[in-house]
Amino acid sequence: MPRHAVSGEVKLAGAPLKSGMIQFMPTEPGAATPGAAAVTDGKYAMSRAVGLVPGPYQVSVTSAPASSTTPSPNLMPGDPVPPAKEPIPSIYNAKTTLSATVTEVGPNTFDFELDATASASAPTQSASQAKAKAKSKLK
Repeated sequence: MPRHAVSGEVKLAGAPLKSGMIQFMPTEPGAATPGAAAVTDGKYAMSRAVGLVPGPYQVSVTSAPASSTTPSPNLMPGDPVPPAKEPIPSIYNAKTTLSATVTEVGPNTFDFELDATASASAPTQSASQAKAKAKSKLK
């Protein structure tokens, strides 16, 4: 299957994501291979040579948080430095709710607007809007 170029923008709290990684994981086993691209100043791109084959993908976005160079006063020499906290909520990476479908005809441009305060345990905006619409139809 031919690969297709994929590109887009990633914003966190309305501002371009300074640096990070976007990953596309196929949702149908064996149908496609995963792909990834660096996000720099809110933009990412995969050329056709390393692009994606048509199909549905689960998308995850991680950030490259600034690691603390100042060791914690509680650490003993030789202790491993704890990893920096991921500033992007888990619903966009470890427990992602993002998706994209790459098509044969394109353009395969996917923009993602991430909410820095989103929580996996809180209902999503679209779910609450759907409930409101369902209630209005019942009347």
